[in-house]
Amino acid sequence: MNLLFVDDEPALLEVSKIMINNIDPSINISTVTSAENALEMLNKQVFDVIISDYQMPDINGIDFLKIVRNDNKSDIPFIIFTGRGREEIAMEALNSGANSYFQKGTDVKSQYLLLVDAVKKVVRLNKAERALREEKENRFRQMADTIQEGIVILENDKIIYVNSQIKQIYGFSDSDLDLLTNNNSNLDDVNEHLKQFKDNLQADNWPSKRELGIKRKNGEKRNVSIKYSIFPSQEIEVKYVMVSDITKRKQVEEKIKVANYELDQVFQLVRDGMRIISSEFNILKVSDELLKVMQYEREDVIGSKCYETFPGSTCNTPECPVTQMINGEEKGVHFETKELRNGQLIETLVASSRLEDPADNSIRILEHYKVLTQPIENEGQSKRQKID
Repeated sequence: MNLLFVDDEPALLEVSKIMINNIDPSINISTVTSAENALEMLNKQVFDVIISDYQMPDINGIDFLKIVRNDNKSDIPFIIFTGRGREEIAMEALNSGANSYFQKGTDVKSQYLLLVDAVKKVVRLNKAERALREEKENRFRQMADTIQEGIVILENDKIIYVNSQIKQIYGFSDSDLDLLTNNNSNLDDVNEHLKQFKDNLQADNWPSKRELGIKRKNGEKRNVSIKYSIFPSQEIEVKYVMVSDITKRKQVEEKIKVANYELDQVFQLVRDGMRIISSEFNILKVSDELLKVMQYEREDVIGSKCYETFPGSTCNTPECPVTQMINGEEKGVHFETKELRNGQLIETLVASSRLEDPADNSIRILEHYKVLTQPIENEGQSKRQKID
């Protein structure tokens, strides 16, 4: 075990080193007389635990602790060992991230026995926590590398993890990934596609979600959906970014948009009436010509049931063409008597076709109406349900 002992009194450091090694010779102790020297040592050597005095010139023990925790982002076990016994100092030390607090006393032997015991406990606990954290991280990495989404984890806005799917989505090389995780502060000075990726990780609000277009390293354009989340943490700010490649979805949406536009044009140009019905019998689209025949306004029709606004002789029967299309028929032509809004009847020739929406695999039915007769009075009971 490597222990860094910090105190501005060289004599106390020497005594402490002797006392600790008398209790446990396996503890390797390095001593320094200031926090500044301790910070230099931490940059050169790996330590398992720090013991620091509180009252020291320039940088006191708690300020030294805050630098270790906040600036160096280190979770190394830290024990304050001081002659100042005020309760507020102990509370500030513990609130600033100290693992333990000891007051120097007159019973030297008992004092160092307790101190060595505390050192072993905090080091053992820290190693157990690190092992558990590493195990969780390894499991997470294994899981993250098997899913289709790209995953990025940031600690205090520094990239600490990028899974392999980010490489696929953005077209990064292995050296690009190394730059992302090891050279975060200088991404503005490197190539354009890494700067674009860094910009993609920024969001005005966390959590949130947005869709945007990106350009891969080879110049290929893609569409991505980015979800921004924050993990609750008391010590550091951990952000989680999930990137999904939605290029194919966007291409399908664009094709559907074009198809819907073309269908709208057909609907408005054809001289006969047309409408589209969902598998739940809801009217989704209706042509102007059919609205005139039905004697309805568009807002009264869209979303209503087809058997409510333009009921016919086969509605709610096995011969209903909509029911037949839902049950698997591809096409059909039949004569049907239809009831208008004012209760009059007309004879129609209806051509029905089954459509499948590639966006959600839903079933829709296209009906093409040709009116064969002029409206006549309905001498029987009306089939139309009251919706006015």
